[in-house]
Amino acid sequence: MADLTTTSALPGTNQDLAQLQSAAQAASLAQAGRSLKSQPSNNAAIDKTARQFEAMVLGQMVGYMFAGVETDPLLGGGYGEDMYRGLLITEYGKVMAESGGIGIADSVKAQLIQMQEAKGQ
Repeated sequence: MADLTTTSALPGTNQDLAQLQSAAQAASLAQAGRSLKSQPSNNAAIDKTARQFEAMVLGQMVGYMFAGVETDPLLGGGYGEDMYRGLLITEYGKVMAESGGIGIADSVKAQLIQMQEAKGQ
């Protein structure tokens, strides 16, 4: 008999939610990248795109760290917590990126500027 208290037996689990969020973020970044190609030297858009990318990467890293964390059976748990954990992890990634991150955004920004300059020549 299947144990229905675990989320792995149910569709729409954390992993599915995280994949949907990653796909949505990737689509958003692709759209931002297309807008950068059409606008010469838009440093604010480049910076925003680089920060969004770093937030996505950091969110993925934090997600793996939370994968092994069990919920408290007395006060926590349930499908609601599983659903919102992915959103919390995404916000953790955004806050980490906005507060300086780990340097990914700076590298991405430099690459985007270099690509934009190469295209303009």
